[in-house]
Amino acid sequence: METAGKWLELAGTLLTMYGLWFAWNRNSNRRIRTAVTQWANFIFNRTLHALAIVLPQLRRNATIVVPVADAIAVADSATVTVHSVVDSSQPLPIQVEQLAGQVKSLANDLQALRQRVGQNAVAMDALTRESGATVEAAVADLRKSSRLEAFADLSVALAGILITAVGIVVGMVADGRFAWLP
Repeated sequence: METAGKWLELAGTLLTMYGLWFAWNRNSNRRIRTAVTQWANFIFNRTLHALAIVLPQLRRNATIVVPVADAIAVADSATVTVHSVVDSSQPLPIQVEQLAGQVKSLANDLQALRQRVGQNAVAMDALTRESGATVEAAVADLRKSSRLEAFADLSVALAGILITAVGIVVGMVADGRFAWLP
């Protein structure tokens, strides 16, 4: 019975150690897969290097040609010419009418632009609200999953502690430390 208690203690301690190590490994930036991959790459590269030393015919020179640019575009400053609808050869009242027509046309264009900006602002507000709701849902899911992962990681360690405690109690019963109990 004492041996069973010691084995339970050992199993519980190992399970606790594994659970804590697993929780640490998942929550740190260090990953076992990364370490194994790095060691595998190191060994593979060293093997290739050793083979290249042993077998010189495996060495080859390679030339890689990379074109810097296919085309280069050069642009100078732009010249903008604005033509007015107002004909300066006409009498002044006709020029004023032409100018008034041009101002009215510009005012209509400006009003259309304001309406488009207003519609875009309404659309942007809707998109902002929608994206805000999406981000809040994603953050809530992340918090929930991280809590579940933490519980899963630490539950293994807690089970190990429980098994260790049972092993200690079994060992104490086997030693007769609870003989005073009825």
